[in-house]
Amino acid sequence: MKIIKRTPTKLMLRELPWIVGLVGSSFVASGLMMVSSGEFIWGGGFASIGLLAVVAGAEVVTCTFDKTIGRMTLKKQSLRKTKAIEHPIEAISGVHLEKTISTNDNGTCTLYRVTLGLASSKRIPLTSSYSTGLTSKQKTAEVIATFLNVKNYGLEGIPKLTSTELPSRTPEEEILYW
Repeated sequence: MKIIKRTPTKLMLRELPWIVGLVGSSFVASGLMMVSSGEFIWGGGFASIGLLAVVAGAEVVTCTFDKTIGRMTLKKQSLRKTKAIEHPIEAISGVHLEKTISTNDNGTCTLYRVTLGLASSKRIPLTSSYSTGLTSKQKTAEVIATFLNVKNYGLEGIPKLTSTELPSRTPEEEILYW
């Protein structure tokens, strides 16, 4: 997600589905070229698949954290519909990274997404799907956590040790300590 606006009281992030648009547009263009060369069935099929990808899959996500009104708004817009959810900012207890592994004939691929943890233990994913790019998602999570002054739990689900905390012990050291 890209930062659209950052002030002391407002943070806006947006994700544009450029890959879906690019692939869909490629299918539409290929289909139209096939139709122009007389391949009506194949060309129409390609153009239809491309159009379907753009219409069904292209979803713009905007996440706004507004401290002046104390609300977080997550808006998902596609060509077919717009959906928005809101939560009080004080209900957000942390920022998490979720990971999933996708397997196909070519091997495995690790995918990630940023989620907001609520005090109720519910998680709100900022995007509908997982995608590659761990570093960009870590940066997004850190920006949100810093703005809201909440913990950034990262991938592990627990905060990393900082220099003010006690260092971790091995199990043997822990047994001896107790």
